[in-house]
Amino acid sequence: MAGKNLKKNVRKGMPPRYGRIVDEVCRQDRLYFEEHPHERVRWRKYVEGEFWPAFPAEDSWVRVTCVGPGLRIREPFERPSI
Repeated sequence: MAGKNLKKNVRKGMPPRYGRIVDEVCRQDRLYFEEHPHERVRWRKYVEGEFWPAFPAEDSWVRVTCVGPGLRIREPFERPSI
Protein backbone atom coordinates (compact mmCIF):
# COMPACT_ATOMS: atom_id res chain seq x y z
CA MET A 1 0.00 0.00 0.00
CA ALA A 2 2.81 2.43 0.81
CA GLY A 3 4.29 1.92 -2.66
CA LYS A 4 1.11 3.12 -4.34
CA ASN A 5 1.00 6.26 -2.18
CA LEU A 6 4.66 6.99 -2.93
CA LYS A 7 4.05 6.53 -6.65
CA LYS A 8 1.09 8.91 -6.53
CA ASN A 9 3.07 11.58 -4.64
CA VAL A 10 6.12 11.33 -6.90
CA ARG A 11 3.97 11.63 -10.01
CA LYS A 12 1.91 14.62 -8.90
CA GLY A 13 1.88 17.03 -11.84
CA MET A 14 3.61 14.59 -14.20
CA PRO A 15 2.08 14.56 -17.69
CA PRO A 16 0.48 11.14 -18.42
CA ARG A 17 2.86 10.53 -21.34
CA TYR A 18 5.85 10.53 -18.99
CA GLY A 19 4.02 8.39 -16.46
CA ARG A 20 3.58 5.73 -19.14
CA ILE A 21 7.28 5.95 -20.03
CA VAL A 22 8.29 5.53 -16.37
CA ASP A 23 5.88 2.61 -15.97
CA GLU A 24 7.39 0.85 -18.98
CA VAL A 25 11.07 1.32 -18.07
CA CYS A 26 10.35 0.24 -14.49
CA ARG A 27 8.51 -2.82 -15.80
CA GLN A 28 11.46 -3.72 -18.04
CA ASP A 29 13.91 -3.24 -15.16
CA ARG A 30 11.75 -5.40 -12.87
CA LEU A 31 11.57 -8.16 -15.50
CA TYR A 32 15.34 -8.03 -15.98
CA PHE A 33 16.01 -8.56 -12.28
CA GLU A 34 13.36 -11.30 -12.06
CA GLU A 35 15.10 -13.11 -14.92
CA HIS A 36 18.58 -12.44 -13.48
CA PRO A 37 18.07 -12.85 -9.70
CA HIS A 38 21.79 -12.85 -8.90
CA GLU A 39 22.47 -9.56 -10.68
CA ARG A 40 22.44 -6.33 -8.67
CA VAL A 41 23.28 -3.79 -11.40
CA ARG A 42 21.94 -3.32 -14.92
CA TRP A 43 23.17 -0.82 -17.51
CA ARG A 44 20.82 0.24 -20.32
CA LYS A 45 20.22 3.11 -22.70
CA TYR A 46 18.31 6.11 -21.37
CA VAL A 47 14.68 6.38 -22.51
CA GLU A 48 13.69 9.98 -23.17
CA GLY A 49 11.30 11.23 -20.50
CA GLU A 50 11.99 8.63 -17.81
CA PHE A 51 13.55 11.25 -15.51
CA TRP A 52 10.92 13.96 -16.07
CA PRO A 53 11.22 16.90 -15.43
CA ALA A 54 14.97 16.41 -15.98
CA PHE A 55 16.06 15.43 -19.49
CA PRO A 56 19.57 13.97 -19.69
CA ALA A 57 21.33 13.87 -23.06
CA GLU A 58 19.75 11.44 -25.52
CA ASP A 59 22.89 9.28 -25.62
CA SER A 60 22.93 8.83 -21.84
CA TRP A 61 22.97 5.50 -20.07
CA VAL A 62 21.08 4.44 -16.96
CA ARG A 63 22.52 2.37 -14.14
CA VAL A 64 19.73 0.46 -12.42
CA THR A 65 20.69 -0.92 -9.01
CA CYS A 66 18.54 -3.53 -7.29
CA VAL A 67 18.81 -2.70 -3.58
CA GLY A 68 16.17 -5.14 -2.36
CA PRO A 69 13.05 -7.01 -3.41
CA GLY A 70 10.98 -4.60 -5.51
CA LEU A 71 13.30 -1.66 -4.80
CA ARG A 72 15.51 -0.28 -7.57
CA ILE A 73 17.46 2.94 -8.03
CA ARG A 74 17.77 4.42 -11.54
CA GLU A 75 20.65 6.86 -12.15
CA PRO A 76 21.43 8.59 -15.45
CA PHE A 77 25.01 8.82 -16.71
CA GLU A 78 25.93 11.00 -19.65
CA ARG A 79 28.37 9.66 -22.16
CA PRO A 80 31.73 11.35 -21.58
CA SER A 81 32.99 13.55 -24.39
CA ILE A 82 36.39 12.51 -25.70
